[in-house]
Amino acid sequence: MKRSFAICAVVGATLGLFACGSPPETPAGAEAATDGWVAGPRVDRVVREGNAIVVSGLGARFGRIVLTGPDGVAYAAGADEAGHFDIRLPAPKQDALLAVEAQVGQIAYPAPGRLLVPLDPRGPVALLGIGAPTRRLDPAGPLDAVDTDGRAGFLSGRAGAGAAVAVGRRGGGTVTAGEDGRWTLLVSGDGSEPVQVGDRVFTPPPMVVTTDGVLERAGEGWRLGWTSTGGARQVTWFPDRTTP
Repeated sequence: MKRSFAICAVVGATLGLFACGSPPETPAGAEAATDGWVAGPRVDRVVREGNAIVVSGLGARFGRIVLTGPDGVAYAAGADEAGHFDIRLPAPKQDALLAVEAQVGQIAYPAPGRLLVPLDPRGPVALLGIGAPTRRLDPAGPLDAVDTDGRAGFLSGRAGAGAAVAVGRRGGGTVTAGEDGRWTLLVSGDGSEPVQVGDRVFTPPPMVVTTDGVLERAGEGWRLGWTSTGGARQVTWFPDRTTP
């Protein structure tokens, strides 16, 4: 039977990013490993319900999942026997980058990166990670996001499972979507070059921001820059939601 969730506030909590070299995610609903390590939870969906949002996903069965906002306030829920969790929290009053973690006793097991929940309901919802492709959760067109650190980055999008996707950039090529329909392509440069996916052409804006953590309109989409606790920086551009 699914456990009811509880919401708590924790002021002043500070959470680090998932460090390079940390163990990768294990399958959803997995128990803690024999060495005591617990997989970071995976967020699959964010839904707005009036003045609240509900964050859903999978983690260790019967585990405790915590979301912490930039103001240090945390919201927690217990996963059920299948590892599914739902956390209800107030809709953000500013663009929010939420830390997501599993807790066992006093030990936290963070998920990689941050969960972006925008103030504007039209904005993108996504999982961001330094040095990793963005995993967009809201509906979009054939191109989900362009990520760059100024020298290299990723293009990412969604298609049918196993589909061959034509991506044109500096000659381009073809990438194959995974079983979940997601595809990524590692690219060089600052991310501002036009990208063709299928018969659609996307023109990213200059990938430069002045204020971290603020989602801003840029070209035909949204742009966000953020810096990890280790000082690494990344800028992401999200094309506007369109039909494929």
